[in-house]
Amino acid sequence: MAATQQLAILGAGLALMAGLALFLRGTRLGLATRSCAQDRATAGLIGIPTRAVSSVNWTIGAFMAAVAGVLIAPLAVFTVDSFSIYLVTGIGAALFGGLTGLTGAFLGGLVLGVAQNWAIAESSQPGIWALAIFVAIASLLLLRRRWPKELLATATIGGAGRRAAGQSWVVARVAFALGWGLLLFNAVRVNFWAYTASLVLFYVLVALSIVVAGGWTGQLSLGQGALVGTGVFTMLSLRNDHGWSFFPALALTLLVGVAAGLLFGALSLRLASTQVAIATLALSLVASEWLFTKGLKASEFMPVPSFLASDRKLFAGMALAVAACVGLLLRLQRSQWGLAFLATRDAPDMAAHFGVAVRAARLWAFALSGGIAALAGVGYGTLISVVPPYAVGVPMSINVLVFTVVGGMGSLIGPFIGPLLFIAGPQVFKSSQTSASALPQLLGGAMVVLVLLARPEGLGSFLRRPARAADLAPDLREHAPASSLRLSGRPANSRLRRAPAATNGHRPVPALVLEEGGSR
Repeated sequence: MAATQQLAILGAGLALMAGLALFLRGTRLGLATRSCAQDRATAGLIGIPTRAVSSVNWTIGAFMAAVAGVLIAPLAVFTVDSFSIYLVTGIGAALFGGLTGLTGAFLGGLVLGVAQNWAIAESSQPGIWALAIFVAIASLLLLRRRWPKELLATATIGGAGRRAAGQSWVVARVAFALGWGLLLFNAVRVNFWAYTASLVLFYVLVALSIVVAGGWTGQLSLGQGALVGTGVFTMLSLRNDHGWSFFPALALTLLVGVAAGLLFGALSLRLASTQVAIATLALSLVASEWLFTKGLKASEFMPVPSFLASDRKLFAGMALAVAACVGLLLRLQRSQWGLAFLATRDAPDMAAHFGVAVRAARLWAFALSGGIAALAGVGYGTLISVVPPYAVGVPMSINVLVFTVVGGMGSLIGPFIGPLLFIAGPQVFKSSQTSASALPQLLGGAMVVLVLLARPEGLGSFLRRPARAADLAPDLREHAPASSLRLSGRPANSRLRRAPAATNGHRPVPALVLEEGGSR
C-alpha cells in the first residue's frame, strides 16, 4: 500500500511539472511570466501587466504548495516543526534549478529526498538529515555562479523611512508610551504581566540583534533562532554539566554567541544578502534538529539564580539587559563604527573605495548581533526553564523577523513595537476569553500584511517628528574634523561624516559623506 502511494505521489509530481512546463511554454500568460522573470522593467515597457502576472503566479504557487501538502499527508506525521523541514527542503530543491528551472527543481527534490532518507538509515544521530540538507544548500550557494539577478542584488533594507505627516507623530508617540506604560505598570504589580513583559523584552533583544546585522549592514539573517539557541544551550551545559556559577557562565555564553555570529558573518563575505538569508535559514534548521539535540536531556531545567528567582525579579533583569544593549547600540550608532555600518549597507563599493573595511564591518556587526541574541537566549532559558530544541528553530527566526519588520528595521525604536503588539496584545485579548481562540493570530497576520503594503518601512516611522524648515536648510558652517576610520586595525586616509540634509525640492535626503584626504 505504501509503495503504491509513493508511486502515485511520484506520478502526480511528474504530471504537475509537465503541466506547468506546458503552461510556461505554450500559453500567452506563460510567455509573459518568462518575460517578467528575465527582465521585469522591459516587460512592463512592452505592455505586459507585471503586477497581474505576479498575482497569477503567486496563486499558482500557492495551489501547488497545497497539492504538495495533500500528497505528503498520508506518508508523514506532522509536528510543530514539520513546516520548517518542508520549507527548507523545498528551497534547497529549487536551488538545484537555479530558482528558474523546473527540471532542476524536480531532480533536486529527488536528490534531497534520497539524501535525507539515506542519512536517517545510515546514521543513528537524530537530525543528521538536516545537516545533509544544509551541506547541499551551502554547496550550491557557494559553488554555483549563475543565479537570477534578483538573488544577487544588493539588499534594499531601508533606514528610518518616511516621517509622519502633520501631527500624527504626536498621536503615535502617545499610543506607544501608553502601551509600554501600561505593560510596565502591570508588570510590577501582577506576576502574570511580569512574565509577559519578560517575554516581550526577550523578543525586543532578539529584534535588536536583527537591526544590527540587517538594518545597519543590509545582511538579512533568518538564523536568529539558532543564535538564541546557542545562548540557551551553552548556558544550560555550563551550569548543569560543568557546575559554573551564573556570571562566569554568562560571560562565556556571550563569547560563544559572538563566535556564532562571526560564523554567520563569514557567509556574508561570499554571498549576497538574499543568499545569506537562505543559508542562515538552513543553519537554523540544522541547529534545532541536530546540533541542539546532541547530549540533551528532555527534562533538563535551566538553573535559576536567587536574584532572578521570581517573575518580577526576572522582569527587572531583562529590563536591565535591554537598557544596557540599547545604550551600547546608541553609542555605537553615533560613532565612526556606526557610520561605517550604514555606509556598508548603502554603498559598499564606494565605502571600500574610500578605505572603509567593508568585510570587517559586516563581521563585527554579525558578532555583535550574535552576542545580543545569545544574551536573549539566556533570558529565554531562565524564563521558560525547559526549552525544547524546536522552540529555537526556524519558526522563531521567522517570527522575530516579522516583529522587526513591522516595527521597522532601520531604527532602534522598531524592535519595541512588534513584540508589544504581537506578544502583549494577544494576552489582553485572551484575558477576557474563557476558551482558546485563534482570532488574535489571525488579526496579527492581517496586520502584518497591511503594514507591509501601506508602510513598508515599519510602524516606527510614525514616531518620527516631521522635519522643520530650519532643519532643511543646508548648514554652511565648517565641520569639525572627523577622526580617521580605523577598521581592521589600520588607519584609512579618509573620513566619514554625516552630511546636512538636502531637500532638492522634495523630502529631506540624509546622506553619509566620505571625505578623502580630509578635503571637503
